[in-house]
Amino acid sequence: MINKKRVIILISIIIVGVIFVTFYYMNKAQVYNKTLTAANKAVVIEEYNKAITLYEDALNYKKDTEVNKKIVLVNLLIKSKATYAAAIKQITDKNYLGAIDNFKKVDKQDSKRYSIAQSKISECTKLYVEDNIKRAKDYLISGKFDEANKSLDNIFKFEVNNVNADKVKAYIKRAIQKQKDEVAQAKAISK
Repeated sequence: MINKKRVIILISIIIVGVIFVTFYYMNKAQVYNKTLTAANKAVVIEEYNKAITLYEDALNYKKDTEVNKKIVLVNLLIKSKATYAAAIKQITDKNYLGAIDNFKKVDKQDSKRYSIAQSKISECTKLYVEDNIKRAKDYLISGKFDEANKSLDNIFKFEVNNVNADKVKAYIKRAIQKQKDEVAQAKAISK
């Protein structure tokens, strides 16, 4: 009888222990899942620092290499977003080459900004070409042919066959030749 009571008590303790352990791990898994869901939502709305904190909290409940990968991704997104913002500022400052360089650094995994950055590269190239053509024309009008040619050379680094730059280049050649002819004619008259 005493052995039967001991067995019943022991079985009861084991059942209570199993229930307690099961409840503990289920609760831990539930908190882990909620934390992970909140972190994923924070990434979507670009609250990256909050997302990192939540991912790190989730790792306290369960070690998971996928969560570590997500932390690395969020850090990459932070850097990519900052690079994109710097490029946008460079456009307003008319630093088109710097903007192009930064747009090229926007990571492919940054789905919100990558395709926009690629189109901005084309836009910046166009603005850079237009800016240099305008500058070349201004230099040409003021008779600064070397500076005009330098502005056109900047264009040819991007677009070897730019029709507008070729036209300005030809006009510069004619203007230089005209200037040489006038100098030669003035020398001939003064003799």
